[in-house]
Formats: sequence, C-alpha cells, structure tokens
Amino acid sequence: MDIKQAVRIAKDHISELFGPVASLRLEEVSLEHDDSWYVTISFVRLEQEEPASLGGILEPVSLPGKFGNRDYKRVEIDDATARVMSIAVREFN
Repeated sequence: MDIKQAVRIAKDHISELFGPVASLRLEEVSLEHDDSWYVTISFVRLEQEEPASLGGILEPVSLPGKFGNRDYKRVEIDDATARVMSIAVREFN
C-alpha cells in the first residue's frame, strides 16, 4: 500500500471507533522496519448534549482532553494486508 492508503485507513478507523469526532488531522506517518505503517491522527471528540427543551435539538460539544481538546492516536497498519493491528494513545515526551 502507499502512504495515502495508510492514512485513509487510519482516519476511517478512528472515525468508526471514536465517533462522533471532528477536525481529524494527520500528525505523523512512517513505514517501519517491521513492515507496518504507523499513522498518528489527532481529533476532537464530540458528545451529544441531552435534548433541549425547545424542540429536542442536539448540540455537539467538544470534550477537553490531555492536550486541550485534541486526542492523539497512533494506528499501526500491516503493509501487506492493510489490516489495522493496533490503536494506541500517542505519548509525547
């Protein structure tokens, strides 16, 4: 697979697993010696508020995280199979 495919797979999985999310950003990407792509994606998690008394409209709100409102996840994707092997919290030193 190429870099664009790896990023697309990572973004799709983040959206499916952590949704609803907004503002997905590519932060890092690399193909390592173990033939895995490591793609770091940041995003803002959205939660739905309780229905308002006026019409039951749901308003998305962002939840504060460790780095402001953004979460950072590192997605490992097998290069040969395009299978997501893991998703981990991206730690910064």
